[in-house]
Amino acid sequence: MKTAEALLRRGVSVTLVVSSPQILSQMLDDTAAGMVRQQVEATGVCVITGCDVMEIGRGSEGEEVVLSTGQTLLAHLVVIGKGVVPNVELARDAGIGVGGYW
Repeated sequence: MKTAEALLRRGVSVTLVVSSPQILSQMLDDTAAGMVRQQVEATGVCVITGCDVMEIGRGSEGEEVVLSTGQTLLAHLVVIGKGVVPNVELARDAGIGVGGYW
């Protein structure tokens, strides 16, 4: 999100591809994520959720990003940022409540 903001400030067109059904899925519930998405899109960012990047390569019109939906995006720059799921097994095994999505 910070990278998208910085690129927008430099006049770069930004498309955010998110594999989850919503943005910031590990941090926000559906309602909050929808509100954030509206604000992000209002800045001019195109948000595509529920799909993955399958391939990045040279196409007939330049660099292309192929999504799991079959959609192809033209790109001059690709920034990859992938969320992680923490390993909470040690805490869980010790009887510590981990809550959340884990």
